[in-house]
Formats: sequence, C-alpha cells, structure tokens
Amino acid sequence: MDDTYKTKDRAAVHYTTARMGFILASVLISLLILAGCKPTVPAPEPSDQPLTAQPAPSLTVSLSPTIFNTPTVSATSSQSVTPIPTAIMPGTIRQGALFSNLSPYQVEEVATGDYQPDNPTCGETYLNTLSELNSEILLTLTYSTPVVPDQIEVYTGDGTVAIKHIELLNSLTGLGSLIYEGDKAFATEPVTAGACTQKLILPADIDFEVDTIIISFHDLASAAQLGAVELLGHLEKYTEPPIYWRVPLPEVVVDLSVNQSGIVYLSDEANGLFAYDVEGNQLKAFSVPDHAAITSVASDPAGNLVLTDSGFGWFVKLSPEGYQLSAGGDGDYYEAAVNPLDGSLYLLHDNSLSLFNSDTAEFIRQIEMEEQLVITSLSFNNQGQLYALCHTDYPATLIELDTSTGEELDTILLGRSNFGEIIARDLAIDGSDNFYVLFSNNTAQIAVHMLDKHGSLVKRFGTLSTEYGSWAEAEFFDPRAITVTGDGRFIIIGDGHEDSAFLTAYLIEIE
Repeated sequence: MDDTYKTKDRAAVHYTTARMGFILASVLISLLILAGCKPTVPAPEPSDQPLTAQPAPSLTVSLSPTIFNTPTVSATSSQSVTPIPTAIMPGTIRQGALFSNLSPYQVEEVATGDYQPDNPTCGETYLNTLSELNSEILLTLTYSTPVVPDQIEVYTGDGTVAIKHIELLNSLTGLGSLIYEGDKAFATEPVTAGACTQKLILPADIDFEVDTIIISFHDLASAAQLGAVELLGHLEKYTEPPIYWRVPLPEVVVDLSVNQSGIVYLSDEANGLFAYDVEGNQLKAFSVPDHAAITSVASDPAGNLVLTDSGFGWFVKLSPEGYQLSAGGDGDYYEAAVNPLDGSLYLLHDNSLSLFNSDTAEFIRQIEMEEQLVITSLSFNNQGQLYALCHTDYPATLIELDTSTGEELDTILLGRSNFGEIIARDLAIDGSDNFYVLFSNNTAQIAVHMLDKHGSLVKRFGTLSTEYGSWAEAEFFDPRAITVTGDGRFIIIGDGHEDSAFLTAYLIEIE
C-alpha cells in the first residue's frame, strides 16, 4: 500500500501543489458575525466546578517597557504636594479615555484621549456657559484596555479643581474601588507644554483590572478645566516567554494538531499537508488529491491523523506514515475532534455534529445543536469533555458541549471589558485540562490566553501586530491556529497573511 490516502472511488490520486485558496479561514471568519451563545458573567473567583465563567482580555496598546515618574502623596495635607520620582514597572500601559460622558448634562468627549500639547485650550471652556443643575456632576471615562491600575494623571489648568471623589471600576464584573474622597491631597507636576499647566497625580492600589474612571465634581467649572485623564497600569497575568523557534512557511496555515508523540500536523491554504517535530523540522510532506480541500486536522489517541476534506465531502484517517486507515462521511465538515476515551470522531457541519467510529468510518448519529449556537474549534480534554469557541457579534465565549445532545453545559466569557471587539480564533487543551485560546483581536491585543480548567486566567503572552510584512518574533499577524503538547511544554502557533507566514513555538518551563 502506498502512502497516499484514496479518493472516494478508492483510486489512488496524488495531491498536487496547485493553490486551492482560502478554505477554513474564510469559513471561520464568516461565522464570527452570526448569532451566538448566551454567555454568563464571570464571578471574580471561580469555585471548584467543571467550568465557571471568567473574564478574559480585550484593543491596541503598546507593551513596550516605559518608565514613568510616580509621586508619593501626603494623606493629611490639604495642599498639593511635589511628587518624589519613582519608577513604575516596565510594561506599564498609559492610555487616554476612549469615551466619556458628563452627567447630568449628557455631554460627551470631555477629557478624552491622551494629553495633546497642541490643543489651544485646556479643557472644555464652553461648559462654563451651562447652567448649574441641582444634581451631582459625574464624569464617566471609559478606556479601551482593562489594566491593573498604578496611578491616574489628570491634566488641568491653573485654577482650582474641586473634586469630591474618584472611583475606578471594571465594567464587566462591576467591581469598583473608591481611591479618592476629597480629603486627600493630590501630588502635582507642572506641565511645560501646551495649554494645561499642571498634572494631578493619584496612585491607585487595586488588585483587579479596571476600564472605567468616575470623577465627581463640586461644580461645573472644575469639570471644564480637565484636558485629559490618563490611566496608567499593567496587564494582569501578562508574561513574555521566550520563543523556542520560528520557521517561515510557504503558505498560510489552515489548521494545526499535535499527537501524543509530538508530531505536529499542519494543513495550509495551498492544500499542503505536512508533519513537523517539536524542534521545527519538517518530517514529511503528504500526497494529497487534486480536488481535495482540507478544512481541519486532528489527532486520535493512537497518534493517527484525521482530516476533513470539503472537496470530496468526507473525512480521512491516516497513520503517521501517511497510510489511509479509514474514510467516510458525506458532507462539508469544517472541524474535527476525536474523543480520547473511545476514539469516536465528532465532525462539525453548520449547527450539527456528525458522530462516527473513526476506525470503521461507521456513522453513529447526528447531533442537532441549538440554532443560536455558532461554534468553531472543537477540542476534547483528557476526560472526554467537549469544548468549542462560540462566536457572536459580541462577545466571544468558550463553551462546554454535551457529547450526547450538543447542549451547552457551561460558558466562559472571553472578554475582559464591555468595550472593544473580541475575536477568538482557535482553541487547544493540554493534558492538565488547561485551555489555550488564540485571538486575532482583543482589547489588550494579546494573542494567547492560557486559562485553567475552571476558566481562570493563568497567563497571557504574544502581542498582535498590525504591521504586515514586518512583524517580529513574539508578535502575530492574523494568527490562524494553535496546538499544544499534552504536557503543556510546547505551544505552537500558525500565523500570517498572503506571502508572509510563520510557524512559531514557545517552550514553557513546567513549574
């Protein structure tokens, strides 16, 4: 027997190198805009349950290490004090407000954006023409990237700014903290450029991420003086593990899978099918029929390769050497996952799951799912629990599916804020039931989020680049697929666009 899988009439046909265009990637992107999943709002700390909702991240900020001066503040003085410079940790993010609303006036764009020295005025002087209302004056500022705050910096003119209190808030969980109540002194720094003359600096000692600042004023004239309110902080659980290797690819990846022996299977947009080792060496290029269109690759417990082929409308099971072991099905399948407990094969087609015996290719049953569920990235853990990504217009979620009924059992919300677009692209699970979610967009622009089996964030790493053709290691442009070895040591990612594509591996030290 040769090493080529057979076509439906069982004639041996070899794959060609002809390009087949976008396959799985375009299907997945189109799914993102459809209706979706019923996410649950995560609790701050999950309990010992199989799956509990936990927020994950979300727009574009620079993670380049930057040193800022942090003042110390007297808690007793009623006068402004001069700050004593100290260094804020590398990796601090400085950001201006994305949106704002001044109530009860319902005025927007007060103190939004970073401080701009070229603005002709400091603040919004037209607010002084409005009538004072017998109501609390609140400025609510929202920020694109949730951060664990280090301090806030308020740019003002040289007049008196009468502030009652300042509260920091996480818009998703509702957690908030009052960091200023009017009886404390602000540290100040002179502003040497632009219309604003001083910067009020307030440290924040909070252990959760925030994306909202609420400032209460004694009078409208105080609110009118604000030129900008900048939030400084760092990303929760962000780390920068070293890249183990990175190799260029001739074509953009469609899907990845790694078997228990550490063989990485890769399909690409030119209909190529390859095997790599965890050192980044190409071991084999499989032969593939001309009219095939590979949409997904998966590994079974014995280390065999299972692929879905929308060109012929079936699935094929190959040995690691490339010999066809079985083939079956009759449909356009876009995702494949093998249950490690019994080797049964689950294939995704629209809003249904087709269940097969992968050894005999015998059809077992069809599982119809709820109509509003639009899922991708099927993946089993070692206990035989089936997970998937569920996409809506907003937000993306990670769900557990009942393997018998397709019913949604539990949900993890993958956004860490109510603001910004979240696109979760692919999912992998290691032998300890940790989840690895690959994003192509979120509010922190971090590519990979590792969650524990309860859905709590363990770490996140890899930045999302917007610079096509020049992105560096540890940056990812349009990431497509992720896979992880059972021990969690090797995390392998395929990304790229058009004529630039890469396969990247992280080697994670096991603690």
